[in-house]
Amino acid sequence: MPVKKFVGSREWSDLPRIEAQSLRWGFYWEFHRPRRYFYLGIPESGKSELNESIALRHPKIWDIYGSKDNEGLCWCRESSGLDDILLVHGDNTDVDCSWDTCKVQDLAMRNLDRYEVVITSHAFYSSDTKKYNGVELLADQGYERKTWRPGDIIYMVMRETMNVLFAKIAMGLNEKDAKAALLYLFREIRHFGFSVGADSLRWTGIDKEFRDLADYTIFKRLGEKGLPREKWFMYQYIAPPIFALMPINRFICLRVDGAISMGWNQHVPCHKEEGVDLLAELGIRVTHGLEAKDSTAMFVGDDEHVKIIELYLKIGTTRGVARALVPKRSNSTVAGQIQRHNQEILERGQCRSCQIAAPDHAKILVKSPGELAREAATTPALNHPTPAEAIQRP
Repeated sequence: MPVKKFVGSREWSDLPRIEAQSLRWGFYWEFHRPRRYFYLGIPESGKSELNESIALRHPKIWDIYGSKDNEGLCWCRESSGLDDILLVHGDNTDVDCSWDTCKVQDLAMRNLDRYEVVITSHAFYSSDTKKYNGVELLADQGYERKTWRPGDIIYMVMRETMNVLFAKIAMGLNEKDAKAALLYLFREIRHFGFSVGADSLRWTGIDKEFRDLADYTIFKRLGEKGLPREKWFMYQYIAPPIFALMPINRFICLRVDGAISMGWNQHVPCHKEEGVDLLAELGIRVTHGLEAKDSTAMFVGDDEHVKIIELYLKIGTTRGVARALVPKRSNSTVAGQIQRHNQEILERGQCRSCQIAAPDHAKILVKSPGELAREAATTPALNHPTPAEAIQRP
């Protein structure tokens, strides 16, 4: 294969080797075109490493659907051969490192397209909810990539595809809508110059519509379950024990046109080993800011607290604020929030809830209904004399 220059310092000769021997018809790869790769195998069968090896054959990589062990940060290792790396993190998180960083709220496709690798990791968010929202916002940027050409392909690494479904469900979608959203991404993102590498532990863990979209279905070690029934025709070319027991560096690939190959992939030098803390190894320091707490039926969250303060500054009565809130709250709940707001300012200089959700209100004392009533009783009405002043006037 001729030497081909990639973005940054990579050349074909630098990449971990992948060899595929055709067993049925003429098998070949199409790394220059947007394609969908689906990896199936039991744990520790080498799915992630092969996914990374194929990713390296594309000029740009987005590793955004990762596991909680932050394995996507492997691209930051010197052994990856990647130069221009962007780390995307939550809006209330600071990431101190030697690579470029970007907050989720500042994402723009025109900036993302300049990097070899875009990574977002579990450690870069203060909660699962913020992570899921951040990943979705980042993935949606792909639809803004209006122009591209063959060879200028971004490879999106989707580790543990079931986690993507869980993320969408955690964001409020029901299971049916979550699967539809994932299917839409897998189907449509190719039109914007993206290839996708998605892996799964179970064949039935992903809907048939999703599996049928794969241009390359790659089987790693399958264990005692073997091939799904609809793929039993492959046993004509490869014996069942090979599927069940193949080594970690072996794979079998079925292309969408029916071509079959048996392959071998070389170890990826930057691949994360078990038990390794990549944050510590790479010297990445993550600091999370205060996180807003959500409201429940029995608890007033930070955003709702700020809304109560803002409404009270406009309306001036707890009854009016209680009626204006959605969902409704009692007068005593509103009065309690005002009292807590003032007490925190007097004790620690600012209100915690307002500090997180609306810093402009964090140091503003709000008078309680009792204080307003007492002032109204003791303070002269505007432009009206007190009885004593009226008597003294001629």
